[in-house]
Amino acid sequence: MAMPRRNRAGTRTGQTGEQRASELPPGVKLRQTLRGHESWIGRIAWSPDGRIIVSPSDDRTIRLWDVETGAVVRTLKGHSGAVYCVAWSPDGRWLASGGRDHTPRLWESGSERLVRTFKGHANGVWAIAWSPDGDRLASGSWDQTIRLWDPKSGQTAHVLKRHTDMVTRIAWSPDGCMLASGSRDKTAKL
Repeated sequence: MAMPRRNRAGTRTGQTGEQRASELPPGVKLRQTLRGHESWIGRIAWSPDGRIIVSPSDDRTIRLWDVETGAVVRTLKGHSGAVYCVAWSPDGRWLASGGRDHTPRLWESGSERLVRTFKGHANGVWAIAWSPDGDRLASGSWDQTIRLWDPKSGQTAHVLKRHTDMVTRIAWSPDGCMLASGSRDKTAKL
């Protein structure tokens, strides 16, 4: 029997996640429930072609899931701590990840091969994003910095130090000329 849970209003419910799915709005259908991680899941990302979803987890793995079947396509292992975020390169060839171990990592998306580990952050990597042209990778960290990386060489191109608390989100403008960041310091910066 499912243990009662509390909803956002604080009232108890005896329903499991599957039972609550039946309460979806008209026209909305639960297509897949993907199971396999042993702990909570971080920020997921769709592949550019829409066929794969990738999920990072506190269990130190990254799983790639087939959207149609719900099957695990591959499991990536290499981080020594929780994996918080993932991002696909615009061409879908590469997958970047970031986590508690202070490192962004670069994976070949068609295999389980770890291509590169980027070193420089002094704390966990909470956000990661590719530039629209795929020539730069940005990572935001608990160390209050954003690092811009050259994904080919693995070298830091720039370090941006304007936040006064952890960087939680980053996003490139569509033309790749600007980077937006959000932080626990209650500011967004361009």
